[in-house]
Amino acid sequence: MDAQVINEGRHEGGRAPYGYIVVDGGPHPHPRKAADGLQLRILHIDDEAAAIVRRIFTEYLRGYGDHAIAAGLNRDHIPCPSARHPEQNRHRRGDGWIGSTIRSILENPRYTGYAVFGRWTKTEVLLNPDDVSAGHTVRFRRAAPDRVVRSRLPAHPPIVTVRQFTQVQLLRREKTLAGRSRAERHGRHTRHKYLFQGLIRCTACNRKMQSSTTGPHHYYRCAPSSPAKVVTHLHSISVREDHVQGAVDTWLAELETVAVGQSSTGPNRNPATPVAGNTRDLTGLYRDLQLVAFYDYRTEVLEMSLQLPEVDARLHNRTQL
Repeated sequence: MDAQVINEGRHEGGRAPYGYIVVDGGPHPHPRKAADGLQLRILHIDDEAAAIVRRIFTEYLRGYGDHAIAAGLNRDHIPCPSARHPEQNRHRRGDGWIGSTIRSILENPRYTGYAVFGRWTKTEVLLNPDDVSAGHTVRFRRAAPDRVVRSRLPAHPPIVTVRQFTQVQLLRREKTLAGRSRAERHGRHTRHKYLFQGLIRCTACNRKMQSSTTGPHHYYRCAPSSPAKVVTHLHSISVREDHVQGAVDTWLAELETVAVGQSSTGPNRNPATPVAGNTRDLTGLYRDLQLVAFYDYRTEVLEMSLQLPEVDARLHNRTQL
């Protein structure tokens, strides 16, 4: 298969990249398969989707990020790849563009017109390493660069030029080396310290609420990622950090009071009192307790749960903000 791609630029099957469709390209080169009426399958440009691919590359070169491009496509009500071809993406919901979809398009070299094969490798992973009889599951992972092959000559009509594709890859590498990649959000540096960063979720969409600052107050906000979620989701949901902190600290104080009443030798203190002025220590405390909070904007109720180190069970509480 590597030789067919390198020498003939053959399409080796599978789903066509967004912007292309698979069509018949004449009789199959193998005599026996041609005698059976089989056709050679080739990639052909889907004009409407190809225009979106060109827009993605152009906007990225103008300075837009993956998420900004996805947001613009959602605002223009452009169907995402899984919505345009649902028969090829039955495992996806097709409810809108996201940053990872933009990234996969920008990093796909087949848009330059050359056939590329071997970018992903199939591996079998045991379901339970301690029990081989439980079987295995298949996982696809990125192959090593030396395992990827490319055709010597263009194999199908290009959507972007090799120059554009190369400029995009150099720009993405420059952002990654500069530490500005948004692929991993955990532990990123921010101007303000947020107590509950990554710990509060929106009940409407089950997504983590984003931290932001407006004036003197810190907020946790949630905005729909696609037009399909607007039906059950406000344009923007927000809750103030001090309101959340008051509810959490009051609950922790009540738990501490109960623990002290049950044990005469237990520590008699409020968990938040020793570090009331230290945001970093409070954040560490909430994470050590494995705090998780869900905010329901309809009823303005904050549902909290945590795992105390000395209690082998999760504790739950509901508070009206």
